[in-house]
Amino acid sequence: MSKNYAMQTRATKCLSSRANTTTRNSACTWRPSPMAVKRYLGLDLSLTSPGLAVAEIRRGKINLVHLDTLKTSNKWDEGQRFDHVAAWLACKFYEWGPFEAVAREMAVGSFNAHINRSLFGVRAMSAHVLRGTGTKFADYTPSSVKKEIGGSGKAGKDAVEAGVLRYFPDTEFRGDDESDAVAVVLTYLIREGVINRLSEK
Repeated sequence: MSKNYAMQTRATKCLSSRANTTTRNSACTWRPSPMAVKRYLGLDLSLTSPGLAVAEIRRGKINLVHLDTLKTSNKWDEGQRFDHVAAWLACKFYEWGPFEAVAREMAVGSFNAHINRSLFGVRAMSAHVLRGTGTKFADYTPSSVKKEIGGSGKAGKDAVEAGVLRYFPDTEFRGDDESDAVAVVLTYLIREGVINRLSEK
């Protein structure tokens, strides 16, 4: 069985279960949260290397329970990349959801038509994958996430990661896609009053 065929089969199984997260599915491992626990999903979306973070609020305390990044091949056409990202998102929702909200870094327009198509396409695809789940979305511009977590709307990747580590000091990231996803979900939690913003030391 080819890798692409296996992934597409997994995608079909996961996508078929997205509207019913209480039914086990052989393509994904189900990790339901206890009733008193609320989970939130942060997404740093792209077609090449999307990242996600699952934050959990338990007894008023925030925990980071899952991080992941998906690497797509530059040998795949655009359609294959969309399929793989869709399958990945569907499985992650099934595995870790349901979520109180999904926070996404909002696509920003570019003069490059191909980049625009990819950025806005993957954002629309994420909404399509999670349709019917009842999950609400919150979108933030990159500059608003940088300002909230990195201290400035022009903060670099290192500053954003440093800001994230103030909330989760023992976390190791495999790349900035994961730390950016955490920054996105933290932005939501802070702005919605779910957690308190940490004061500068």
